[in-house]
Amino acid sequence: MLGRSIYLSHPSIPNLNKDDYCFISLHMPEDFGSDFKTRALDLISKIDAKIIADISPAGIKELGYDSFADLAKDKLVWGLRPDYGLSTDEILEASQYTNIVINASVIDNDLVLALYDYGSQIYAMHNFYPRPETGLDCEYCKECTDYLHNFDAQVFAFISGDADLRGPIKQGLPSVEAFRDLSPYIQYLFLKKLLDIDIVFVGDISLDPKTEKLIQSTEKDGVIRIPAKVPNDLYDKVFTIRPDSNEIVSRLNSDRGIKVSPKNNIERAVGTITMDNDKYLRYSGEIQIVKYELAPDERVNVIGHILDEYLPIIDVCSRNSKIMFVV
Repeated sequence: MLGRSIYLSHPSIPNLNKDDYCFISLHMPEDFGSDFKTRALDLISKIDAKIIADISPAGIKELGYDSFADLAKDKLVWGLRPDYGLSTDEILEASQYTNIVINASVIDNDLVLALYDYGSQIYAMHNFYPRPETGLDCEYCKECTDYLHNFDAQVFAFISGDADLRGPIKQGLPSVEAFRDLSPYIQYLFLKKLLDIDIVFVGDISLDPKTEKLIQSTEKDGVIRIPAKVPNDLYDKVFTIRPDSNEIVSRLNSDRGIKVSPKNNIERAVGTITMDNDKYLRYSGEIQIVKYELAPDERVNVIGHILDEYLPIIDVCSRNSKIMFVV
């Protein structure tokens, strides 16, 4: 499941199912005005999905409500993510009527404990960061996420888009700064595989169709797609990385003992895909992904390489991962 984001300033609605998640923000001052309530309610009425709305006291007032609880009672959306300015008591009262999605990046321990003791299912969403150099550290994101998982929370986070980026800065809307300029598919894999995020949202307005297909396919079957140049008979075939692989190469469970003539025995750069040849005797036919630069070896054929944009994928292809080479 891939969450999406829709904004009043960019109200185009992607294809969503009723069980999909959708993030909207109802507290941006630049959106406020005499028609704010009309535009917000109209947008919400067109989205048939689980809407999580960012809200503040100012946004509550602009929507015509006297309190956070009154907004929650109307059940306009699936869940509300309270911004600064709402007390623990106000949030607890509202939690009787709707799902509360707390801030996972700036954790209020008292609020977490209060919701947990109250018996509420805890949902938490990391911030996204439009301005470069301000996103979360990986370690801090993981630390916050692990803490929240201790309370059986579902934790959400954002990746950048790679098609229509939200303005005015238009440099992506990721939760983690180190991921900002990576392919959104790599960002997705890092959040899911390394940081244990439960549901990933696209912070920006849209994804390139190829990127969306990669993410949706992995969401469906858990297989990591590796865009690469390899022989045609290796595409779209599921391999498993051996559990005894090391930090130098990822060894794939592949046919061994087959006849492979020596060919293209050149230097093995990071991201190179290789196959052992007859000179490696019983290893002939073993396929490996190179993770550190290696010298040429007459027993090893270079048969392909991961596309440059996707080289960081090596860091998430851990032991026992199921992978597939794709065009």
